[in-house]
Amino acid sequence: MYRITGFLVFFWLLCAQVLAQTIDARIVEGDAAQLHELRTRRGDVFFGTLLGQTADSIFFKLRSNLEIQFAAEEVESVRLAFAEQAAPVRPRKTAAEPEPAPEYLLFSPTAFNFKKGQGEFRNTLLSLNQVDVGLSDHFSLGATLLLPIIAGVQVKASANLSPSTRLAVGGSAYTAFFDLGAAAHVYGAFSKGAPDKFINFTVGAVGGFGGDWAPIFSGGGAYRFHRNWRLMADIAYSPIRGDALILPSLSFSWFSARHRVDFGLLSVSALPVPIPHARYGLRF
Repeated sequence: MYRITGFLVFFWLLCAQVLAQTIDARIVEGDAAQLHELRTRRGDVFFGTLLGQTADSIFFKLRSNLEIQFAAEEVESVRLAFAEQAAPVRPRKTAAEPEPAPEYLLFSPTAFNFKKGQGEFRNTLLSLNQVDVGLSDHFSLGATLLLPIIAGVQVKASANLSPSTRLAVGGSAYTAFFDLGAAAHVYGAFSKGAPDKFINFTVGAVGGFGGDWAPIFSGGGAYRFHRNWRLMADIAYSPIRGDALILPSLSFSWFSARHRVDFGLLSVSALPVPIPHARYGLRF
């Protein structure tokens, strides 16, 4: 009798040891970062997370979050699912949405402003170089260099009255290298619309620090007709010394997330025919 009892105890311990060996030692119970494979003696296969085990039960959570309790004797093995483990899903890299660059038309500053820490370099006809940087979302500072004649600085402060209505005030000061003469331009701007489609009006004055100021008005807008293309137009007018100065322009603009090329025609009232222009912009 004792021999039979001892044999039964030994057999039960052996079965328990065999059952314990069906659980992969590398499995961390409840670790959802691992993918576990549970295989039953009937041949069924389940994927999910081993939650825990007792002497007679195994608790398993499927990838659908359904929790199932198996009788221990029904389970053949629980192991890491190397072959079936899903690779971590990584966000696909997508091209950044191109920014239409609404802060400036050709002649007319707008009420849009650069965001904090962002800016743009612009080169027009190889000679006119400008750079602007947003010191905050509503204030930007910039510089202008027209080789080999003029250097200047510009500032602009803006406010959003609504998502589609903006106001700004700004100004610039310039000095000429050849005679150190100085001049300035101050303006107020109103823009209606979004960067993809807007109209713009500015009212200001231009003149020297010693006096002799003249009013200057400008207006225009832009229309984005393709993911990477827009149409721009603006016109500036100033009755300087009784002889009106009129500067209209019409441009196409190709742009990506960082680069921009504007090209088209502009006119000067003193010239008989329009002249071509080109401008490159680099956002940073």
